[in-house]
Amino acid sequence: MSASRISAILEGCRHHTTAALFPIKSIDPGCPWQNGKDERFNGTVRDECLNMQLFASVAEARVRLEAFRRHYNDERPHSRLGYQTPSEFKRAWLEAQAKQQDSHIST
Repeated sequence: MSASRISAILEGCRHHTTAALFPIKSIDPGCPWQNGKDERFNGTVRDECLNMQLFASVAEARVRLEAFRRHYNDERPHSRLGYQTPSEFKRAWLEAQAKQQDSHIST
């Protein structure tokens, strides 16, 4: 068997193994509604941060995006979360989970 044939077989095995372990999920081109939550978030970042700034450098973009991330997660209420911030929602969810686990523990 030639070296190129062995290489082709090994590449096919690598591709098959990678695809089986880490299946690639993607949406159909031109169908953003198949991934609505991500599309909505991307639009929010674009509208409320990226389109509002002209970045002079990558470092400035990182600083401004980090400030936006903090604002988005810690200060900005979200209607879908009952007008809580994501941080408040997470905190309440974790407390509820802890209480639920405690209720299953017999004393």
